[in-house]
Amino acid sequence: MKARHFTLIFFYSSLLFSQKVEFNSKIEYEMNFLLKNYNAVLLYNTEKSVFTYSDLANDDEKTDDEGNINITVADTISHLVFTNIIEKKLYNYTCIFSPKKHDWVEESKPDFNWIKINDTKTINNLLCNKATCTFRGRNYTAWYCPEIKNDYGPWKFSGLPGLILEIYDSENEVHFLVKRISIPFDCSVAINPNNTIPYDRVRLIQKEKTDELIKKMESKQERGFSIKVKVNSQQQIERE
Repeated sequence: MKARHFTLIFFYSSLLFSQKVEFNSKIEYEMNFLLKNYNAVLLYNTEKSVFTYSDLANDDEKTDDEGNINITVADTISHLVFTNIIEKKLYNYTCIFSPKKHDWVEESKPDFNWIKINDTKTINNLLCNKATCTFRGRNYTAWYCPEIKNDYGPWKFSGLPGLILEIYDSENEVHFLVKRISIPFDCSVAINPNNTIPYDRVRLIQKEKTDELIKKMESKQERGFSIKVKVNSQQQIERE
């Protein structure tokens, strides 16, 4: 079968691609984050995976005459997670310092400490088992399919004995639900994490910015302003 190629085109920035990674499976999800809907795609093989999502309104996928798949997404909303299982590393391509500039953030592959629950349900005619975990301030429930024998899932999630078809948090702020499973699906993605920033440094910078914002708001309140402060990040699913 002739391999298809994904071209991820980001406006206002450039990815420095240098190597092609071959994938053999494609999973499409509907993603809901803070009441906003996104298209999401997971590509994987036995050693690596790439997960990307984009706003439904700005997503555009077209296939050319040679069978190549070109995905164009808006840079200010798009987000990409590249996982290398062999190296036990995870790389996020996301906005850290500016909404128009992306950086690679490197972290160790998370250990979710899943708790398996004796419960089942059917999703897309596939029998799924239940598991729960707590990860970075959120309590999650996952439904995974042992019939699809891998430990992948959307975003950063992994580690269950089967593909995660659905996962959501207890506050109903984050929800992934599978739309389409394409196995096999031969394709290649040119991707190369470069000039990476350690995750711990990013969290420290984010905390410093949040503390600075809160101090400014408190200063305005002292001068008679009535202000409610709610801090979150559109690009991050985790909380403190």
